[in-house]
Amino acid sequence: MRDAILTFLMATCLYACLADPSSRAKEFMENVYSGKTMQVENWIAADTRSSRLFNIYGGIDALVKDNYAEALRNQGFKSVTVLNVNRQHSVYTINFAVIFNNGVVSNCHETWVLEDGKWKITFNSNRD
Repeated sequence: MRDAILTFLMATCLYACLADPSSRAKEFMENVYSGKTMQVENWIAADTRSSRLFNIYGGIDALVKDNYAEALRNQGFKSVTVLNVNRQHSVYTINFAVIFNNGVVSNCHETWVLEDGKWKITFNSNRD
């Protein structure tokens, strides 16, 4: 009985984590605005990792560097709030409010897809 309950709880948690990318997306935003280094394969979808634009920009390292610099210009990063989550087929768009220590609020959005069992950012919103 104990094993059945444990299995049910683990399956419920797994479903909740995979059903909606908002908590993973929020974690990503907190990481980039805090300057945390991340492995590109864990966060960015393959189609985006291989895109010319993403690589010319400098990839995930440039993304972290630019967002961390924005946080520093605004006296540091305070928090991220998920404003809404929109699903179209297997693609999710998440809108955020990024709040800085000086009171400035920056609104942004990201598109997420499930790839290799993890939610990842994609620039290709036409995926399905």
